[in-house]
Amino acid sequence: MIPRSEYLVTDFSVDLEYSIHAKEYTKHTLLRNNIPEFAKLADSITYAKSQHEIDKENGNDFIKAYQQEQYISSTINTLYASSTLTPEIKINICNNDLFPITSAMGENIRSHNTKSLNKQMQDFTKAVLKKSNTMLDYISKSFNRQIKIISNFPLEWTNLDGLPLMIRHNASRVFSSPGYVREKLLLNNHEIPINLESLNTILILSSFKSGDMISNHLRDKLEKVIRDSNNPKVRDALQTRAGSKSYISDIEPKIVFESVKSKKDIIAALNNFRYGIVIFDMHGGHAKDGDGLLELSDELLHPYDLVGKAAIPPIVILSACDTSPADRSHFNTANAFLCAGAATVLASTYPINSLEAAEYIERLYKRIRYYLPERIHLVKRSLRWSEFITGLNRRVFFDKFLKHLSKKYKYLTPGQINSAKLQILHALEINPNRFMDDFYYLLIKITKLTKATILNELSTHFTYCECLNYVQIGFPERIVIVAEDLIAPGQT
Repeated sequence: MIPRSEYLVTDFSVDLEYSIHAKEYTKHTLLRNNIPEFAKLADSITYAKSQHEIDKENGNDFIKAYQQEQYISSTINTLYASSTLTPEIKINICNNDLFPITSAMGENIRSHNTKSLNKQMQDFTKAVLKKSNTMLDYISKSFNRQIKIISNFPLEWTNLDGLPLMIRHNASRVFSSPGYVREKLLLNNHEIPINLESLNTILILSSFKSGDMISNHLRDKLEKVIRDSNNPKVRDALQTRAGSKSYISDIEPKIVFESVKSKKDIIAALNNFRYGIVIFDMHGGHAKDGDGLLELSDELLHPYDLVGKAAIPPIVILSACDTSPADRSHFNTANAFLCAGAATVLASTYPINSLEAAEYIERLYKRIRYYLPERIHLVKRSLRWSEFITGLNRRVFFDKFLKHLSKKYKYLTPGQINSAKLQILHALEINPNRFMDDFYYLLIKITKLTKATILNELSTHFTYCECLNYVQIGFPERIVIVAEDLIAPGQT
């Protein structure tokens, strides 16, 4: 099983509120609003958004307070790093370095203008690498390391030699702010062992207004995949394709759909649920001037209202828009669920496509139903939830990449692409520590494209993919799905 954490990546990002509403914190605006010491306050906000050299003496009391806050944050990071024997990579990233890019990306995605996203993702990577001063070289050539990120920006998007960090490695992130959420998470070092039975029932809380066109997207997808999975002909075909040595499980995770209309309904459903995963299937939002919320059919839910009232499973999956947005304040939906008791939240950085979200959850269900039992019962090797989700994201990413190649290089036949897909997806599971060697070998052999061409496509023309919207927030690496390798003799 992979270690809990091998590298800690941190930066100097602060609450994005000061970047979102930058005009409200200028000297002129603060003076007009009769804010005491307006000049010093404005200077301190500019300093926090742009400076990483926090050790320099400064006569501004507000800057001194900010520096002291950074020292405390650094101490907490150090406590976490020392307790897990994890080296820290500190990147000189501040709000001004990345917010203009993530804000522009958000505007384009919300206006359904996706033409410039690949270029913006390249700009994002260039900005991160420029500020990293080669520090990310430690993880740019290896694969499948456990990377913990503390940042208000999705540094897991950074493209390292052709692959986003979150595809190359098992990456999860904690927001730099608010401080009380970060401290709560970093100072809790307990692992959460779970067994397959904990994942044998999945609760889906669904809420849409009558007539909503996307209301049945997820339900229809899952009902179809369950029907297909229980079809003897489909099962026989799976066994034939997998081979005689593979393991086709008899485990059928139960899907419990709960239609909820109000906060009261959600609290009741959560308090009656005793398994490990809950999926929220509904609209989400996070306005520039507000907090993250979920839209129920009868009311708006501010997830912080669930704190202390609802029993939250360790794994929360938010199939909703803007649940950990890269261009909004830190009072987001993902942080709220972490405050309420979740260990990890699979969240969205921007609005998501409903049909693609349903397809993603369908893949998640299949991975729980087919991959996990084989890994736990046949291979008998435990794994961390972060590794499980990264494996899912890799499969989606490379599947989309092959479709990209098929569309661009018209001479590639459907048979070539399908053959490459099956072999590459298999290689991702059997050789996770050097899967790109197999990827290049198989793709070159089947498509006759050169390695340089493939790498150029990954680095330049396929830098943005919908699956990169699904980021692991919190500590998925603390959740361990236990197999026999972690069970002592005599235990069950």
